Amino acid sequence: MEKNLRVKQIRGEKTSYLEINPEGKEVLFFFHGFPDDAYSWNGLLTELSLNYHCIAPFARGLNESPMKDDNRLTLDSQTLDFLEILKVANAENKKIHLISHDLGAVAAWRMAQVLGKRATTLTVINGLSLKQFLRRLTNPQQLVKSWYIWLLQVPGLMETILKKKPNFVLEKAAALGGRDISTFNLEALKGFKLYRQYLKETPVEIKNNAKVKARVLSINSLEDAFLLPTTLDELEKDCQNPEARIIPGKHWIHHENPKVVADLITKFIGKKNDKSQSSPEVGL
Repeated sequence: MEKNLRVKQIRGEKTSYLEINPEGKEVLFFFHGFPDDAYSWNGLLTELSLNYHCIAPFARGLNESPMKDDNRLTLDSQTLDFLEILKVANAENKKIHLISHDLGAVAAWRMAQVLGKRATTLTVINGLSLKQFLRRLTNPQQLVKSWYIWLLQVPGLMETILKKKPNFVLEKAAALGGRDISTFNLEALKGFKLYRQYLKETPVEIKNNAKVKARVLSINSLEDAFLLPTTLDELEKDCQNPEARIIPGKHWIHHENPKVVADLITKFIGKKNDKSQSSPEVGL
């Protein structure tokens, strides 16, 4: 399937996203993490685009999605952009399945809340909603794994690293996350501002009790250097009847073995979920 880069005017700003198979009857809407861009989904897009209309936006500030104002990074503003993308892609009236990784899970959970029953499923690959992350602040193991988040809050630190040693972050991410450094895009490092923005939104998010109506699948890697596996107890606070899978691999499991991840997503989309399910391991 041909992958097309779309650049549209969305709420007064140029906005870019990848689109494949617009004739597909159901939509897969992708949310990438950090340090990534929409091209980080190439493996899954190849596996899934034959049967689905795939849309993968670039985070604000990347590719042809300029960021003139930090206000465009808020969860509410991003959600408005995503809703408009669905509209211009003629996808808003189709079944919508949300797929996210890493930091992209924060925006995906919010999108699922806003879409309500319009979102059929939400798949999260090694990621958490903002509220789930806040609940983990009492867990010493997660605090240690999240060391980089605290460093990104230091004023001027990331800006200095980007100027003097831009490859440093990518080298660390590749080594710890199990990914070939050549598959990263240096421009994607600009996405670090989202970490700062999301922490600013924690006072409001603490009060957010909205539950997701979509069926939720959490895919976790056994050797994730940045996150502890998500449990059903965590998920059930925010949705009904979730599924959790733990599979061999590291943080970028959809790069390590996109076929296995794609198969899990396809089977989940195609089934009806009657009760919460957890699986400790799926062989690769």
